[in-house]
Amino acid sequence: KSQWWCTHPKFEIVGLEFYMDRLEPLRPENSMVATGLSFSGFGNKKCPGVALTMGVTFMETGELSYNSREQLSNITFMDEETAASPISFCKAMDYGGTSIAIQDLDGSLDPNKSGMPGFLVSNETKMATFVNGIGCTEIPGSCAMFCQEACLRNIKVRANGAFSQQHVEMVVTNANGKMDVVGWSRYDFGPENLSYNTRIEWEGSFGIALPAGLYNFGFRDKSTLQSVWPDWAYIDYEPAPTACTEYAADNSIEFESLPIF
Repeated sequence: KSQWWCTHPKFEIVGLEFYMDRLEPLRPENSMVATGLSFSGFGNKKCPGVALTMGVTFMETGELSYNSREQLSNITFMDEETAASPISFCKAMDYGGTSIAIQDLDGSLDPNKSGMPGFLVSNETKMATFVNGIGCTEIPGSCAMFCQEACLRNIKVRANGAFSQQHVEMVVTNANGKMDVVGWSRYDFGPENLSYNTRIEWEGSFGIALPAGLYNFGFRDKSTLQSVWPDWAYIDYEPAPTACTEYAADNSIEFESLPIF
């Protein structure tokens, strides 16, 4: 059992940092399993930080959709100030990060203290629209929600990475007709590296985390709402969570057919 103490007044101190991407993306294991940790002294004027945070390391490689698989359990916050602000996804999301979904095996970070498992997800409407379980509760000031008894699998549609695709959004519809949209994302290398931003072989992605069900993915122009196709696209199913079973299966998604003119 580890305990972290924060005493330096000049720096933002982090107890434990998760990452958006994994070093070895093809390996099926969890990137990080955090369990049996206690945190104290965070969230006050002497320590302007949070116990748990999502970092920005590796995001410069171009991957902005969450591409890791992490679990936490048996996390204890030893004082009220630390417990009031236990985690933050804000830094990563300000950097462009999206589609974060971390499995909480025992509801350690559930603001409702239900003691039930679930997922910590980025505070984006697409992450809560299709969620199963009891529903999602915002964790104040964290850019995160806890979705009680949810079982989610990260799914990406990898597509043309040229920044001309910024006008394209993906439309996700389930079998009950519920719908939401997912934006295209890729790291912006800036005007000094314009050639990187226009290279079609550098992949962009549309990321979302989904429970079990049947889904249709289509694409449209954000301005005209007309159906389009992003030059090329394919579905990338991330490794499934290991502690629940009601997640999107490999055959649960099909692309919408474009009309033939």
